[in-house]
Amino acid sequence: MGSAVARPEFFWAKTSEIEPNHWNPNEMDADQYQKAVISIRTFGFVVPIVVRPHPVHPDSYQIIDGENRWQAAKDEGLDEVPVSFTTFNDSDSQQLTIILNEVHGQPNPVKLGALLRQLSAVETKETLLARLPFSREALDRLSGLATMEFDQLTPFPRPQGPRPAAWVERTYRMPKDAADVLDQAIAAWRKGEQDGDTPDWKILEYICADWLSSGHGRLS
Repeated sequence: MGSAVARPEFFWAKTSEIEPNHWNPNEMDADQYQKAVISIRTFGFVVPIVVRPHPVHPDSYQIIDGENRWQAAKDEGLDEVPVSFTTFNDSDSQQLTIILNEVHGQPNPVKLGALLRQLSAVETKETLLARLPFSREALDRLSGLATMEFDQLTPFPRPQGPRPAAWVERTYRMPKDAADVLDQAIAAWRKGEQDGDTPDWKILEYICADWLSSGHGRLS
């Protein structure tokens, strides 16, 4: 026999009886959050929220994973959501939060591109943009991977001022500190050049952005 495995309980709990934890590192920007809301509105609540007994408030649950989905459910007026109930201690709950946020694998870009092209044959682009976690530029780029040429690459829209970590990670598919290293390398190259019609640093930036956003360059 194998070793014992924790067996969570599955049931529906009132959204009013669930509270977020204080350690969750996962953040969504407004665009990502809106897509989470649209997902629930379109497909229903298909992924349970992982909870445990609240350590302070009796008869309540504390979220281990799924805070944004829980908030989206509240915004959609749902009185109940499906939960996976566990009894983990603080340390195990905090580790599980990290694991569930990070351990998802990464898509094969060719297979993802083929899947997006298949979906594009039966759904409008606006529908896919509303539902899927991609910007318009990323959707175009990913769905055209098989025939993409370097002269077709377009720059990412950059927010003004410091770039939020969530924007960097969604755009570059890499941690913000790693993206900062790439930016520094591009800046150093750019400083050593004279601006021309198509400076090499700009070509490098477009190629790197396209390559990283497609999932090739996620750092481990």
